[in-house]
Amino acid sequence: MQDRPFTMNSDPMIDISMVGDVVVLRPVGRLDLDSTHALVRAVDAASESDTMVVIDLDGSAHWTRIDPMFRGATPPYGTVLATGAIQPTIGVIAPGCVRLSSPNNHWTIDLGERRFCRSAQPVNRRFVGIDDWIPIRNIWAASDGVAVLTVDDSIISTATPWIAGIRVA
Repeated sequence: MQDRPFTMNSDPMIDISMVGDVVVLRPVGRLDLDSTHALVRAVDAASESDTMVVIDLDGSAHWTRIDPMFRGATPPYGTVLATGAIQPTIGVIAPGCVRLSSPNNHWTIDLGERRFCRSAQPVNRRFVGIDDWIPIRNIWAASDGVAVLTVDDSIISTATPWIAGIRVA
C-alpha cells in the first residue's frame, strides 16, 4: 500500500455573497489575525456605504427571517471627535476576537466560538466567566448600529456603528 500525502487547507477564508441588499460574510475555518482584520475592514467598508452587513457565524442563513426585525432595531448614533472626525468603535483584540466600544459599554465578540459578552469596561476575554458569554448565530452591522442574533432568536442591539478607522464627518 502506497502512502498518500494528506493535506488540509487550514487557511482561514471569508465567503462573501449578497442576499437581496444585504452583504453576507461567512468566516470559514479559524480566523487568524490577518483574516480578522480583513473581516473588520470589510464590514466597515460595507456599513459605511449604508449597506447592511451580516456576519453569518453558523452558516444556517437563519438570519433571513429575522431581517425585518433588525432593520428597525437601532437608531442613528455616532461618536464625533472635536475635529469633526468619527472615532473608531471596533478593534481586533486577538485572532477571531473583536471589541465594539461605545461611551457606555463594550462588546467583546469571539467570532470563533460564536459568542459575545457585554460589559461596562473593556475585559480580557480570557477572564470572562463561562456563564457571562452569550451564544450567538450572527452579527448585523449597519451605519446606524450593530446587533447580534442569539441562539434563542433574541436580538441584542446597540446604536454604536461598526467603524474601524477614523472617518471625516
